[in-house]
Amino acid sequence: MDKKSYYDIAMEDYKFLLFYYQHLDEAPNYNAIVVQEQQVVEKLLKYILDTKIDSAETIDLLKSHKLANLLREINQFMDCPLNASDMRFLTDFYFDGRYPSRDYITAEKQDAITGFQIVEAAKAWVDAVRKENG
Repeated sequence: MDKKSYYDIAMEDYKFLLFYYQHLDEAPNYNAIVVQEQQVVEKLLKYILDTKIDSAETIDLLKSHKLANLLREINQFMDCPLNASDMRFLTDFYFDGRYPSRDYITAEKQDAITGFQIVEAAKAWVDAVRKENG
């Protein structure tokens, strides 16, 4: 069995996301796209936590889906240009845009576009860290 890193899986998800993003105008809804955007960012941040940060908190955080918490831990050890409000934006869709509930939210096209910009920023930063650290 091939062991993949969080980065490897994030890039597979990213390719899937690119396909959806190229067909954004044909999407029957945008929730699945924004949830996928959250998943890509989550795996990118977990890659950093898993490979670049030696902290007792890391093991527990690898089980979390709250991007702001992942970012907070990363920022204790290195400078990350991503911001907590963007992380909360994506996390809200992850929790409240997947299943019917009182808090269900419906993503709009602009939400998918905003989410993709966040993905691109996260990917650019993680790629820079990978290049810098070999």
